[in-house]
Amino acid sequence: MPRYQRILVPTDFSEGVKEALSHAAALGREYKSTLILLHVLDSRFYPSGFFPSYDYFTRLLTEFKAKAKAEMENLSRSPRFRGIPLESQIREGDPATAIVEAAKDEKADLVVMGTHGQTALEHVLVGSTAEKVVRTCPCPVLTVRSKIAAPKKPRNGRRRPHPRPSRLP
Repeated sequence: MPRYQRILVPTDFSEGVKEALSHAAALGREYKSTLILLHVLDSRFYPSGFFPSYDYFTRLLTEFKAKAKAEMENLSRSPRFRGIPLESQIREGDPATAIVEAAKDEKADLVVMGTHGQTALEHVLVGSTAEKVVRTCPCPVLTVRSKIAAPKKPRNGRRRPHPRPSRLP
């Protein structure tokens, strides 16, 4: 039976990640594991010519880091983590790459992460972060589907390909 001593839990602080956080907390409690909360500041989309000056970019990045640190502190005080050893990290870069690097650096036994956050077009163009992590991570990855992302079924259980035309009077 596997022993999960260190569980890495990436978060973007969205509502969709709550389900993954709950699963991670349950596993942490069951296995008496240390949870490593990770937030990645996605630096892939900072166009180099967009910012008027390097100082402005540095100030903006400092503000993002401060906000992420406050969110991380708030998250770590959540009652769901009571009695579970916690560590937290904030990294910069491509989220999938940073998550895999953190798993290696922290010698994580498991990664627990949500699957959400992208439109279909973004998924086609850049792929899913969770998908990239699953393919490249050195340890097992538990992906947890968000209840927010779950598609709604019609009451009769059948799918309608398009809305019905309205009747004219």
